[in-house]
Amino acid sequence: MVSIDLDSMVDEFNSSRNPQLFEADKQKLIEKDDWRVDSGVDVQAIRSTLSQYSALYTSGELRIPLHEMDSPELTAEYIIYKKTRFGPTYAYYDTDRDRRNRISVSDVGQTLCGWRLRFWHPDFEPDSEPSFQTLSAEDQQLIETLPESISPSSWSKSRADDLYDHLHDFIRSQKDEKKQTKLEDYRVLSQWEYKRSHGGVHEVVPVVSTSSNSGAKQWYVQIPEDSDILENDEFISVATDIWIDNDVLIDSPPGDESPDTFPVEATVKEVDSKGFTVTLQSGTNRTEKAELQRRFAGKDALLAIYPLFNPVPHDRKLNGICTVRDSSSERAAITGNDDLEFTPERALRPNFPELNESQRLAAKQAIAADEVALIHGPPGTGKTRTLIALIRYFVQQDMDVLACAHSNQATDNLLVGGSTQEDPEEGSLHEAALNGDMEIARIGSGSENPVVRQHYANIARSNADVIGATMSSTAELNRNEFDVVVVDEASQATMPATFLPDLAAEKIILAGDHKQLPPYGSQELREREMEVSLYEHFVERYGQDLPVMLTTQYRMHEQIAEFPSDQFYDSNVVTAKRDSDYTMFDFSPVVAHQVAGDEEKVHGRTYTNEREAEVVAHHVYELREAGVPESEIGIITGYTGQIQTIRQELDRLDTRTADIVVDTVDSFQGGERAAIIMSFCRSNESGNSGFLSFPDEGPRRLNVALTRAKYRLVLIGNWDTLCAEEPSGRADCSQLYRGFKSWLIEQDCFEPAPTSIVD
Repeated sequence: MVSIDLDSMVDEFNSSRNPQLFEADKQKLIEKDDWRVDSGVDVQAIRSTLSQYSALYTSGELRIPLHEMDSPELTAEYIIYKKTRFGPTYAYYDTDRDRRNRISVSDVGQTLCGWRLRFWHPDFEPDSEPSFQTLSAEDQQLIETLPESISPSSWSKSRADDLYDHLHDFIRSQKDEKKQTKLEDYRVLSQWEYKRSHGGVHEVVPVVSTSSNSGAKQWYVQIPEDSDILENDEFISVATDIWIDNDVLIDSPPGDESPDTFPVEATVKEVDSKGFTVTLQSGTNRTEKAELQRRFAGKDALLAIYPLFNPVPHDRKLNGICTVRDSSSERAAITGNDDLEFTPERALRPNFPELNESQRLAAKQAIAADEVALIHGPPGTGKTRTLIALIRYFVQQDMDVLACAHSNQATDNLLVGGSTQEDPEEGSLHEAALNGDMEIARIGSGSENPVVRQHYANIARSNADVIGATMSSTAELNRNEFDVVVVDEASQATMPATFLPDLAAEKIILAGDHKQLPPYGSQELREREMEVSLYEHFVERYGQDLPVMLTTQYRMHEQIAEFPSDQFYDSNVVTAKRDSDYTMFDFSPVVAHQVAGDEEKVHGRTYTNEREAEVVAHHVYELREAGVPESEIGIITGYTGQIQTIRQELDRLDTRTADIVVDTVDSFQGGERAAIIMSFCRSNESGNSGFLSFPDEGPRRLNVALTRAKYRLVLIGNWDTLCAEEPSGRADCSQLYRGFKSWLIEQDCFEPAPTSIVD
């Protein structure tokens, strides 16, 4: 059976130089001939299909291309369909009257025009394919490369139910754990320290207690008029980080003696320009209520209010789990046994000259996908660039696009990239919006990006082609409201979090890297089972044919990129060819030090290493003296306890270091710097390197640490400890570290550890 590819037909018609309105005298148009069919041609069905192609419209009229009398070859002629005050009608150029003339909707199928449209109807089959449908060798290869369907591993209903039960229990436990962590912080920190870390107000005025319509007791507190909390005219929730539906702690102000009944837990029900209305939580006892009532009844009484916990994102995820579980269509791809379907012909039309070969293949498979597409983007390979190209293409096709990520920062990066208020980044969605190619709206209240806040925060959703949102914010959207959702950094988000944007769109495109850290994993002194992202879940279920890997990296010097490519990506990631030497000043790309300084356990839960901190400071001083900006230096450490130790050493340097970020591996995921200094921290004779050597997460954590630097990577650690097998006998990844050490030796990267620059 031969069928017409209407996409190709429309492309061919638009590429013709001078398309002309069909010309005929009225008699020729309607004369009965041997082509006549008793029932006529269903032009209305053809018109309905072609009306979906925006490229066929001009001045509000739909151009419907005509083919030859007895073949589907195009003639560059067309008729017009338009709606007039007399109703819908078709039009041609009447040569007898020398002007346009109408053909009624009821008659058009019985005319020559109708006959010359029949091949656009699926019931009419040509004897051979038209020339515009003949594939080039390149297109034929693409059709053969792209899958038509991919089958999942078989799952039973009980296994699927177990997954949903696990996800529900996991989110519930995360909800409880995060709240308990905040309560513990409040117990061990002063109120001043707690406010600096988490927000809140040290002094609020208790105004009135009332009863709501449901009979629940409500308490209204107000910011004092002389307070400087709102001096910048910020919305009160932005200034205090206290939002509607958040749990809060009510206490006496700092310095005042608090009764044993304080702090009291409450929930924010309303926020206005001056204060908060709260209700006490169900566990509040009679004594606590009485003390609070006494404060509200007294004169000149003051209270303090601090954010405790925001349950909204967790509740949204719980609702998302239930919705997916109860939905046969959503469940089919995630835990069902149906194939994922693709339409390879759909990928023939777009051309992405701005993308490299692997990026183009990933984009085309995403276009061909009917439901799910995965883009595997190892560090520096341009997955966000690929997503931007896809979004621009979908907008050109008049599709509604949802663009999101797990965090506000990642979402804003997808929308505006490195744009400033004065200078849009070339190739960004922001640049496209400024050029009038699309309308963007950003929903949610968490964006801190000045470009996003200035241009997109107050745009109505109904006016936008692209909606930017965090995953949590997509819970506000309607089911299948969008044609496609594009999710960046998808491997860093939990499965329930990604359910929310998935529910909002008919097709989902996930970009991530399952060789880097997962959304939840082990803590420094506690091993836990990794939570799998929806991205990785799809990889496990549908295999390696589903994700398309991007294989050219642009971020790193080739020496920095070599070991990660060999070890984590089967040597498939290559470095882009560059016109000039990709180095920074005279610094070698990779340097390693063997440092046998003693680790010290602090606060009962983390580690520090002063000797390694000294070596870090030495390298920072060298970089700063050479002229490397603070913003281009990043310091990564394996343990949180080492952060403060490193910061103290930096403070002793005779150079500015305040703006240098010092943080854990996990926090640096997704970031990059010109120079990265890594302090592994662990150093002991027993060979215990803790969670750095966990068998599943250890390699991922090392991969993240090694792939943040562009020009200079400094590795500081006790390699004897890192390479030793775990003394407890548990499984470890010490073999990975031994292989890495051997590679560093082969590359002649080891240098003697420098002395403290301060000394």
